Amino acid sequence: MSETCRNAYTIASYLEKMNSKDKDFRFMAVSDLMAEFTKNNIKLDEDSERKVVRMLLRLLEDNNGEVQNLAVRCLGTIAGTVREYSCENVVDALCENMLSKADELREVSSTALSSFIKAMPPGATSTKISMRLLPKLHNVLTKLTPESSAKNEVIDIIGEVLSRNGTTLTSHHSETERVLLSHVTAGRPSVRKRAIGALAHLAVAASSDLFNHIVNEIVVGLAAPKSEPRTLMSALIALARACPQRFASFIPTVIPLFLGFAKKGMEEDSKDDEQREIALNALETMIVRCPKESAAFYDQMEEQLKTALVHDPNYTYDDDEDEDMEDENGDGSDCEEDEYDDFDDDDLSWKVRRAAAKAIEAMIETRKDDQLHLTTAFGPLLIARLKEREDNVRNDIFSVYSAIMKRLAISRSPAVVEVVRAQLPPLLKAVVKIMKGKNTKARQQCFLLLSKVVRAVSHSLTPAVSVLVEGACASLDDSAASSQMKIDVLVFLEDALPAHNEADFFSSTGRLVPSVSKCVRDMFYKVSSQALVVAAPLLDILHAKAGGVNEVEPLCSAIFDKLRGDVDQEVKEKAILAVGVLLRQFALGDRAVEMLRVLIDRVNNEATQLTALKALSLVVDSPQNASLLPVLQSLLPLLAQQLKKNSRSVKMSSLSLIYSMCRTFPSSLADDSIAVCLPLLPPLISEQDLQICQLALRILSIYAESCPARLSPSVPAVIAAITNLCRSSILQGATQSALLEFVGTFVRSPVPGKPSFESLLDQLSAPVYNDQHSTLSRQSIHSYAAVVAAVAASEGDQKNAAKLSAKLAEQLQHNQATDANRLFALLTLGELGKRAPEIFASAKFKPEEIILSSFSAPNEDIKSAGAIALGALVVGSLPQYLPFLLHQITTQPKRQYLLLHALKEVIAAEMSLPEVDAAFLEQVDAVWEVLEKHADCAEEGTRCVVAECLGKMCHVNPAVLLPRLEKHVKSPSVNMRAAVVTSVKFMITDEKKPIDDVLDTMMSSFLSAAGDDNLDVRRVALVVLNSAAHNKPELIRNRLADVMPVVYHETNVRQELIREVEMGPFKHSVDDGLDLRKSAFECMYTLLDSCIDRLDLHTFIAALENGLKDQHDIKLLSYLILAKLAQYAPNELTLKLDKVCDPLKTQLNVKNKQNAVKQEVDKNEELKRAVLRTMLVLNKQLSEGSRVAQLNELRTIVANAPELRSTYEALEKDARRGGFAVEVAME
Repeated sequence: MSETCRNAYTIASYLEKMNSKDKDFRFMAVSDLMAEFTKNNIKLDEDSERKVVRMLLRLLEDNNGEVQNLAVRCLGTIAGTVREYSCENVVDALCENMLSKADELREVSSTALSSFIKAMPPGATSTKISMRLLPKLHNVLTKLTPESSAKNEVIDIIGEVLSRNGTTLTSHHSETERVLLSHVTAGRPSVRKRAIGALAHLAVAASSDLFNHIVNEIVVGLAAPKSEPRTLMSALIALARACPQRFASFIPTVIPLFLGFAKKGMEEDSKDDEQREIALNALETMIVRCPKESAAFYDQMEEQLKTALVHDPNYTYDDDEDEDMEDENGDGSDCEEDEYDDFDDDDLSWKVRRAAAKAIEAMIETRKDDQLHLTTAFGPLLIARLKEREDNVRNDIFSVYSAIMKRLAISRSPAVVEVVRAQLPPLLKAVVKIMKGKNTKARQQCFLLLSKVVRAVSHSLTPAVSVLVEGACASLDDSAASSQMKIDVLVFLEDALPAHNEADFFSSTGRLVPSVSKCVRDMFYKVSSQALVVAAPLLDILHAKAGGVNEVEPLCSAIFDKLRGDVDQEVKEKAILAVGVLLRQFALGDRAVEMLRVLIDRVNNEATQLTALKALSLVVDSPQNASLLPVLQSLLPLLAQQLKKNSRSVKMSSLSLIYSMCRTFPSSLADDSIAVCLPLLPPLISEQDLQICQLALRILSIYAESCPARLSPSVPAVIAAITNLCRSSILQGATQSALLEFVGTFVRSPVPGKPSFESLLDQLSAPVYNDQHSTLSRQSIHSYAAVVAAVAASEGDQKNAAKLSAKLAEQLQHNQATDANRLFALLTLGELGKRAPEIFASAKFKPEEIILSSFSAPNEDIKSAGAIALGALVVGSLPQYLPFLLHQITTQPKRQYLLLHALKEVIAAEMSLPEVDAAFLEQVDAVWEVLEKHADCAEEGTRCVVAECLGKMCHVNPAVLLPRLEKHVKSPSVNMRAAVVTSVKFMITDEKKPIDDVLDTMMSSFLSAAGDDNLDVRRVALVVLNSAAHNKPELIRNRLADVMPVVYHETNVRQELIREVEMGPFKHSVDDGLDLRKSAFECMYTLLDSCIDRLDLHTFIAALENGLKDQHDIKLLSYLILAKLAQYAPNELTLKLDKVCDPLKTQLNVKNKQNAVKQEVDKNEELKRAVLRTMLVLNKQLSEGSRVAQLNELRTIVANAPELRSTYEALEKDARRGGFAVEVAME
């Protein structure tokens, strides 16, 4: 039987059962049919489809309610599968049913139509059905009686239709406006509410003229004497939320009206608190949705919000009375609560106060640049209002002050910190008073607020530590306290304990230890886990306290019990770490041995082994645990097994622990248990993982120094591994240092079976001389050279090293030597001069002359190697060779680039030392003079080298050298200005340096170059800004107001910088401003991470719009910025979403040209994929994403394009699996 016949037979059997008199048969038939459609197991032919649709519509009139409801659901299920004409039949029939005189049929039909429309997929059919449906809904809505409950559903359906296809229904917009406005001010409250929602959907899709007409109609109605202000203000709120940019032009008109309604009631002692509440809600919406336009009214709004926050006409707060009540009862809150119970339930003034609090919070969240004023203006009032009698209002007041603290924790503004410190005494007094009450929710809010205070202001709670600890412990000990309450208190302690001096808590440990110990034993895993986190800083305090060891027992027992118990994974891990801290801080004798054995046992468990290894590292790093060494040594065979596993994290943790044991207990290296790991180390010396390689080399260094005999069996494998490692072109930095340290230690140590000097050199240099095809990279050859030089310098016999240098010099003068051999000889000579300069004292040749001769070689690699070798030679003997190098730079203009590279090597080597060499300090002025002279160089490569040297030189004496550099920012020479500004990039690192304070005073001068007349100078200034934003944002935070307008200006495409270049018969456009625009957008990307609180995000997003319409690379970068904005500032982005989404729609609709080459096609596909990734982020991060029309349009475009849809679904699947992260690192 064919598939079609089988489907027809199945449908016929379902239809037959639907006609049955037995309601159960009808119900099961509809249920089975719906299941088939849900699973996509059935495809209807035209005839069967008509029959199914007719039957489902008929079942809406079934006398059984369950069958009716199932028929409604089934109509929704088939909406995405039936043909267009069937959809039209469903819509027509249901609209006709909604005018039926039978109430039940009207309600069922309206529900069915709503279900059907919501289930229709976006596309052409949905658009056509909407065009057909909207006029019918107008007709139904007009004819339904005011009392009909179907009106609610009809208006909801109109809203759904408008949200889906509003932009395609322009011919019906005017009539829709008339119908909806007539219902906004008439009928039941539920109808009004839905009409306002539908009107907001219409506003999004409406033309500017229609939108203005809608708003004007409502504003006129609001200003009329006999208006419905609550409803009309609610309508304006909805319109502002839906279309903030369009609504912005009405701000000067509507805000005075809102202020009037908010003020009018309080002046006349009106009873309409709900009207005041809506007026304040409207002000909040204006602040959030139209912050720029509302700024002119901030002063008036502030005064009104302050008045509204204390609006409580039915109660008089008497501070003296409150204090008496507290003294007499020990709990002011209970008495107040009892008294409040007597108030009239009709007292709605709390709604006004709550609305005011929310508006103030909105002001704090949006006015990021006015933090000092807002903290000063509202802080004292908020603290005073913590005596609020209504829980909901008081919670919001807590939330507002918490918002101030969260903002401060980001900005770290010293001025705001001082203001907050001045507010702390009354704040702590109010908080302590609430803590003494029995209102659990209020106490919980106290701890949430205190956590944020601690994170924002260091040592903020010192004056009240003992009282706050008492309150915290009372809450932890309260048998009636909820688990969440305990968790919040413990989080507060987690923040507070490390944020203050340990001595501040010495007097409170007697109270803290029992309470925290009790929570460690709590049955709820989250409480226990959080208590174990608090245990770590508490143990540190006990360790610092004299006699603290006598108090640790209860906490020790609780932690150990959790460690041994069969508990939740999270609790296990926290208990393991807590035991690690405990054993690090306290010598516990036999108990420590028992704990240690349990920890070692946890290493055997795959789920806990990483945490256990970390905890054991804490124990090993403490020298007081020498008595535990026998137990620790039993761990070594287990660690040896871990090194054989494929898990990188396990290998790293195991090696770290072995390294700690070797370093802390070097006397134990002769023990057989530790030696079991040695044979496993050589295979780890590989470029596959340089971090693991580094650890393995450092362990071997300790063995070579402290127990060379143990290393003997592994010598051949180690030398082979080192030789192979040097082949790597990525060997550098810390791993290379570890390698050279091991080689030096190995050569100096009496390792049995160690090769002779000549044999070792032969083995280590064999790849250089045996590689006939020169496949080794220059970095690889440099590594071999460094290793060979380390062997010669560490051997102790200068004769051997001198012979080696002579042989290398001869090799360089030999014309038959390969380029690889010459490279190796040059670099080795340089390294020898750096590590053993004394060997050249009696040499028959001058190494500097031999190295300089390489500058004439035809091979560029040899020239570069010569510069590196000369730099190394100078480092080894500064008094002798630095003046020589400076003289060469001055007198050899043709070799300037290479000689300056050599000087750069010298400066870099000096900067890497803990203290700069005295011989170099003597030559600082001479070096600076040479660099200053060559900074004004037309050749960009030379200029960049000089800039790097200048930047690094400033670290030597910033107070003297930086002012010398700064004076050139205004130099008439473009090259000098470019070099000076570029040099600043090399002063900025992510570590704290002495130069930072001096640089801070001059940063404005350097950043002023962003407005330079020259394109290159502006670009390097933006590069410096980006570097500072990434590494040291504190250098630029307070200067962004001046520099960001320049950055935003550079995001524009400037036609005067685009020129045409003829390439044969073709003309090619060259955009000289492209690199500058890239730098500007890179700055914007970085600043979102480090300085978002100092950015005017509305101007930021406006500049981003330029990038979304720019060239390929800038578009990709702009999509990344857009994704970050969705995470960090969803509210601000939502306001500008219409402008942002238009370029995304344009990109998705781009078609490849018929003659497009593969590169163009690939770029276009890459951009579309990036847009789809950005869409995923927008849908996830924007809270109103599903209701934003612009995003719906993007979804429609994707749904109607099969290729886009499949790509989007694949990306969505990857995102669910964690296949890509939103925070993509910028390349």
